[in-house]
Amino acid sequence: MCSLSEKLLDAVNEMANLGEFGDCKVIINSTDHIPPHVHLLRNNDLVAKIEIPFTKVKNLQSLVILKKGREFKEYLLSDFVKWINTIDRKLNKPYYIVCSYIWDTLHK
Repeated sequence: MCSLSEKLLDAVNEMANLGEFGDCKVIINSTDHIPPHVHLLRNNDLVAKIEIPFTKVKNLQSLVILKKGREFKEYLLSDFVKWINTIDRKLNKPYYIVCSYIWDTLHK
């Protein structure tokens, strides 16, 4: 049987802001379903839900788009490909690895 505090913690949606580029940001919500994915937002509107890649993204066609949002523009996905392949300076790892790690941390 779950305690009240455990039920409250399960109801909390934590949001991890993984990074920003241009006027876009990349987030993960702790209450999201599998497959592991990020939300690409522009001005707080959804551009796309994108499955987190396990390796370096070679091109736009390599992305798995789970959902297109109101702000969907192909050039924003091109910018996302550049971002996801860059190295996070704090962790010294590419963002696709950072995203996977954060997803796993939030969904234990």
